[in-house]
Amino acid sequence: MKKHNLTCIVLKSFNYKDTDKIYTLFSEERGKISVTAKGVRKITSKRAGSLDTLNLIHASISEAKSGQLYLSELEVIDPFKNIKNAYDLSNKAYYLIEIVDKFLFDQQEHRNLFLALLRSLSLLDKNPSTSDFSVCYFELRIMEYLGYGISLDKCVVCMKPYSDDWDVYKLNTSSGGLICGSCSVSGLHIDLTKARQLHSLAKGKYLSDVSYRAVGDLLKTYVRSVLDQNPKTLQIFGNV
Repeated sequence: MKKHNLTCIVLKSFNYKDTDKIYTLFSEERGKISVTAKGVRKITSKRAGSLDTLNLIHASISEAKSGQLYLSELEVIDPFKNIKNAYDLSNKAYYLIEIVDKFLFDQQEHRNLFLALLRSLSLLDKNPSTSDFSVCYFELRIMEYLGYGISLDKCVVCMKPYSDDWDVYKLNTSSGGLICGSCSVSGLHIDLTKARQLHSLAKGKYLSDVSYRAVGDLLKTYVRSVLDQNPKTLQIFGNV
């Protein structure tokens, strides 16, 4: 069997046979993968807790000739305990890993997206005051990496650089981003605060003097339209 040493985030799992589980992992090196963990449901198994959803792990994976992947060894890097101990943070984190699972196909490397998810989870865990920013940041990144990015640093019609001095701000995801007041293309009118938030997200820069909640609602509407469905996390908990 081939051996692979991977850094992964646990996305989800389901029971398989009598004592096994199949885990969906998002790895830095190979993208989303499905891995069988044999015997993990036995009472004597010491690995089950290490494979909790959201855990960041180092995993040693064996690949059979058939292509089936099996978990050999693992080490927990970060269990993100602060997220799991806070209801609101847990909802946000589960939403992020759900859209990763829904958007990505198996065995396609997305290293930059993995790092973006890791950054967002780390911010949620270590700096919860930035939680809305962390979610919005990742929503923009996943749209961008998968080819649905929107331009937020200039007008997508006339290419005028973004400025806090525009007289009108419009957002049109079909046209590809922000539109200034000088251009006649229609769009959703947004205020300066939301425009500043979107621009800061595009730069990956947190603005401490604003709330990202309202702009987060805009981005979730965009995510729903691209997915053509409402993520289960949002169905259950509303806009997290």
